[in-house]
Amino acid sequence: MTFAGNDVHKRVYSDGLTTVSLFVESLESAETTLLQEGVHQLGVSAVAVQHLVTLKAVGN
Repeated sequence: MTFAGNDVHKRVYSDGLTTVSLFVESLESAETTLLQEGVHQLGVSAVAVQHLVTLKAVGN
């Protein structure tokens, strides 16, 4: 995925009984402390947070 500015990408997966929403957005390094990795319980919903780093090599 390619991000520009404050883009947020959303995907929704469903089997007709259960629905899973996936939100992907770019984070600044200072923001990563706000979203601790792991599984968190928010009311009746569970939220899983994982930070991924993508590196792009440019040159010869």
